[in-house]
Amino acid sequence: RKVNDPEIKQPEATPIKLPKDFSLVQDGMSAWDYLTSRGLTKEDIEYYDIGIGEGRIIFPDYEENGDLCYWVGRAYDGRLPRYKNCLSTQSARSSQIYNLGRFKREGGSVATLCEGTISAIAAGRSGIATYGKQLSEPQIRILQSLGLSKLYIALDPDAKREALELSR
Repeated sequence: RKVNDPEIKQPEATPIKLPKDFSLVQDGMSAWDYLTSRGLTKEDIEYYDIGIGEGRIIFPDYEENGDLCYWVGRAYDGRLPRYKNCLSTQSARSSQIYNLGRFKREGGSVATLCEGTISAIAAGRSGIATYGKQLSEPQIRILQSLGLSKLYIALDPDAKREALELSR
């Protein structure tokens, strides 16, 4: 039988959920101090619904319709691993672009492509992130489908070669 045969029960996608102990980051928390030391403002922290959970700063990511589609957690106290990605049967990290839903909802035509969430937030409301310096084929297709008038590539300094290659 074919994989999409209606007689074969397909596994249901597990909805994305924030960690059970998720709460919004508040002034006075160590996580707040870490974020502001990295250049984020109170307005950024509130706008992006940045929280804390599982001992990490949690960066939720939303679809254009406002549904949670992914999240990544970043350690701020030296613990390893530094990053923790949500588990998802809906989509893999390699097909995600952070802040894409908000960007599309707000009708942007110029984007700044960064590696990580903090860099994308610091880049402003047009900042989007690939969750790493390597872009996957799905991410490239997503970027091409946006019809952008300009795409600024602002990968980290150690990704200069990748940034130049992507710009071509």
